[in-house]
Amino acid sequence: MKTKIILAIIFISLFSLLGLLFHNEVNRQIQNLQKAQLTYLENSYTQGLDRFDMIANNVFAMLKKDEEFVRIFSKVSSANDAQRSKLREELHRHLEDEYERLYRLGVRQFHFILPDNKTFLRMHKPEKYDDDLTNIRYGFTYVNHIKQPVSGFEEGYTAHGFRHVFPLTHEGVYLGCIDISFSSTRLQDYIEKATKIHTHFIINKNIFELIAWKSMIQDKYNTSIESDDYMYAMSHHMVHEKLQKSEETLIKPNKEFINTALKEAEPFTFYAFRGDETYIVAFYPIINIKGDKVSAYIVSYTKEQEIQSFLFKEKIVLSILFILLLSIVIFKYHSIVNREKLEYDLHHDELTDVFNRKQFFNLAEETLNKSISLESEFSIVMVNVDWFQKVNETYGYKCGDKMLEEIATLLSENIAKNDIVARYGGEEFILLITTNEYSTHTLMQNIQIKMLEHQFNCTKYLDISLTLSFGIAQFHQSATLDATILRAYDALYKAKKNGRDCISFA
Repeated sequence: MKTKIILAIIFISLFSLLGLLFHNEVNRQIQNLQKAQLTYLENSYTQGLDRFDMIANNVFAMLKKDEEFVRIFSKVSSANDAQRSKLREELHRHLEDEYERLYRLGVRQFHFILPDNKTFLRMHKPEKYDDDLTNIRYGFTYVNHIKQPVSGFEEGYTAHGFRHVFPLTHEGVYLGCIDISFSSTRLQDYIEKATKIHTHFIINKNIFELIAWKSMIQDKYNTSIESDDYMYAMSHHMVHEKLQKSEETLIKPNKEFINTALKEAEPFTFYAFRGDETYIVAFYPIINIKGDKVSAYIVSYTKEQEIQSFLFKEKIVLSILFILLLSIVIFKYHSIVNREKLEYDLHHDELTDVFNRKQFFNLAEETLNKSISLESEFSIVMVNVDWFQKVNETYGYKCGDKMLEEIATLLSENIAKNDIVARYGGEEFILLITTNEYSTHTLMQNIQIKMLEHQFNCTKYLDISLTLSFGIAQFHQSATLDATILRAYDALYKAKKNGRDCISFA
């Protein structure tokens, strides 16, 4: 049992260690795939923004060189309402064709703001103007204040987008700022076209607290499937059937993880299963134009079957490892058991299962050496089964062997743990009792009584009784083991001469 426990511990420890190492390696490979996907999403997002930056900068450079535009916009600040209305119409006509071209390039808002943060002209909504955006659009307020361009993600009255706000100065006079904005949908279009990655934006609900936004939520925005704290804009990218499947299979099992990760405001990924397909879901944070918080995330769902391959390989390797280690442990167990059995057989009598004569001498020599060094006492007892030949003749050798087995057991059970019993030969046993001859005599008397009470089970006759003769010799410090055994033999013969079933001293 001890061997089994030790080998079981070794097996569990090795399998756990090797399994953990391989599992960690698989996780590392999967994490590399997730990191690669996150990097791919980030690069795609950055490339989209770079494209927007290039378009916006080119448009602003064009406007600064457009003498007609500069002539019209430079008159606005000093004009009265009627004059401003006329100038607005002129500017709209002048830029109408250009806006159509820019719209096809992805520009959503082409917006002109005065130094007091009031709208002069929205090319995308010319009928709405003169509204004060001081507390609505941070980008305008900031640019009008520092007179430096800014860009980034920002919410507006009714829509969010990627803004590029440029200050415009002419002949030393500050005229206001120009907003060239792109919608997140346009960015998604670009990413999907360039990389085949399907993405969507989720926007923090906090920005919808503005009164102007509340009326738009029902029509243009729905609660994000990823988190109740975020909304997503309805667009041709948002297919309800796909969203529903994703929510049930990919998102719900990972909702707690997602909500925790979103609070960290850092990029993150996870993988999940939808049927036989594996997806990597990546979240990349979008910092607002102020640069002080995450206002939104761009989210991608990418099929990645290599994860399935890694996980399948892990199962195969762990199964093989389990079978291999188990086979080794079983082989080792049988080797140990066989070796222990060989060693046991080498030291024990095949019939009675007590020590054999050779092992008795080995153990007795050890006891003798200890007795000499410690000056302790021990006695040798020769035991013979009385009239055993008649037992064999009457009941057969098979029954005689069974009786010898039971006698050996009786002797073993009625001596101390540190005492020794061995089969000396035939129907003779030899005992080493670690006490003096008088205490040994008392012990042998007890064994005599046990023999009389014992019923042997090798025959149908229940009245069979056997007796034992004992010869006791106490070890003397000047004697040898062989001499002590000879003395015990002499005492045994004395017991037999005295009529058997008795105990004699040397």
